[in-house]
Amino acid sequence: MMINARTVPANETVETEVCIIGAGPAGITLAREFIGRDFRVCLLEKWWR
Repeated sequence: MMINARTVPANETVETEVCIIGAGPAGITLAREFIGRDFRVCLLEKWWR
């Protein structure tokens, strides 16, 4: 699931067991390793417009 943080209401908490900072090559590789596991993963990346 993908969530745009700009759509999350103020003061709402997104709960996850693992948080990966950065969607560069290492972050994406690590996130892909967690596909299908029994825990939630959050991959944070900045997005400039």
